[in-house]
Amino acid sequence: QQQQQQQQQQQQQHQQQHQQSHEGDKDLVEVGVGAVAAVSNSSPVAAGGSPSVLHTKSLFGKQSSPSMHAPRPLLEVQADNGKRRASSLVEEPVEVESTSEPDIVVPVFTSWSVRKTIEDAFSLVLSITDLDLILKNSNEGREGFSRESLSKEKDRLVRRLSIMLTGQSSDKKQQQQVVVSTNISTEAGKLLKIMEFRKGRSLLVRALPLFQADALSVVCGLALRSPLVFVTSANPEETEVLDKELYRLLLEAITQLPLTGATNGLAGLLHDHSDDDSLYGVLSLQRCLGLVKAVLQQAHDTISKSHAGDAAQQWRQVYEMFLHRIVGHLPTLLKNAIPDPPGSDASSGGVSGHKSRGPLGSLITGTGGGMTTRSAVWELFVLLAGNASRAQKDMLKQAIGELVSSNLNSHPSARILVHLGVGSS
Repeated sequence: QQQQQQQQQQQQQHQQQHQQSHEGDKDLVEVGVGAVAAVSNSSPVAAGGSPSVLHTKSLFGKQSSPSMHAPRPLLEVQADNGKRRASSLVEEPVEVESTSEPDIVVPVFTSWSVRKTIEDAFSLVLSITDLDLILKNSNEGREGFSRESLSKEKDRLVRRLSIMLTGQSSDKKQQQQVVVSTNISTEAGKLLKIMEFRKGRSLLVRALPLFQADALSVVCGLALRSPLVFVTSANPEETEVLDKELYRLLLEAITQLPLTGATNGLAGLLHDHSDDDSLYGVLSLQRCLGLVKAVLQQAHDTISKSHAGDAAQQWRQVYEMFLHRIVGHLPTLLKNAIPDPPGSDASSGGVSGHKSRGPLGSLITGTGGGMTTRSAVWELFVLLAGNASRAQKDMLKQAIGELVSSNLNSHPSARILVHLGVGSS
């Protein structure tokens, strides 16, 4: 009997201990639920704002769930009207007038707004890619949508992407006049900032094949105005493969430009590099020179196929300004060019997949990175002669005629130049 009584007492003690621990856990749960409810009540969703991820503050006020789309203000400042407001991380573009040239207005963007644009644009690119795959691999669409509705949705997203990055869409008519504005548009200014980020360069590589003619004209014109931004990066070792692909896509885009687009691109280059030393610096870099050669090639091919009327006259005016500014530097450009890499074709560059026929059937190709090679300079000479009038060819002959005559047996481009009337045999 004593043993039975002892066992009953032990069981009662265990039950009491278990009940006490259960009540303690319940209290902790209630405290935790109350804390989460307090945080959620102060969230934008509870206040009637847009839905977002629940943000909880951990130790020292850090965000446990940071978000690019809903960042927490870091500071609170006193406004002029006496009301406290959070300092916004999302700043609208601010037009800042340059002190050297008062008429030039350059948009300024915060790093956060540029990164936000990259994220939003990448989301559009992924959606467009998904729709494209559905259209290619399905006959009836998906979830009851017809192919026509999916195609319209894809076109709508492409227009949104074009407007977001360039301010242009395929709905707008192409510019028929040569207009080189001293102001950089908001979208163009943001695109320049986007190119400073590796992910931004990757975004443009994905977006360029999707763009229509107007958006391509904006990108190519901006690349010619600021070639160093597009063909070189702050960390070339990390982005070399990406830069090569972007350069190849830019060359292909230039071949689709109308004559007015090529004219605007060359005029923009002259405008943004107003001193001869700056222009010479652009031509001394292989990929920058490659973009210029592509524009010269496209203009030559377009005029050869059709006279193009007023557009051809506008091109000749801009080309004459370009030739007058560089003709005196051509011998120095060839002298300072580096030798062609061993085993490379005299008319071949470092980017595969981009080849177009130049004047008189000579093969003009894309070029690799680094300093300008001698073959690239000779190709420039051929393109200059192919676009030149009789008087301009005489000017070229006076500048590089001796170089042409002395290289007849060593470089095929010299023989082409003789045939074009620049140099003598």
